Amino acid sequence: MECPYCKNMMESGVIHGERGDLNWYSDKDTTNSFFKYLGFGGQKISTTNFMSPKIKSYRCTECKKIIIDLDKK
Repeated sequence: MECPYCKNMMESGVIHGERGDLNWYSDKDTTNSFFKYLGFGGQKISTTNFMSPKIKSYRCTECKKIIIDLDKK
């Protein structure tokens, strides 16, 4: 995949979670950081397997960005 920021080729991989699904929080989110640590609130990012939560991603080594596709295909 080509990086949309710097146009270099991105490396394919996965982002792993610790427990259950991955969560995304907006900078505007006012949820207490302790509750964020426990995984409460935020938007769930579905993963492929409960026992080994991970999601496909692409990493650019040049501009240090990671892109994930939230669409389940």
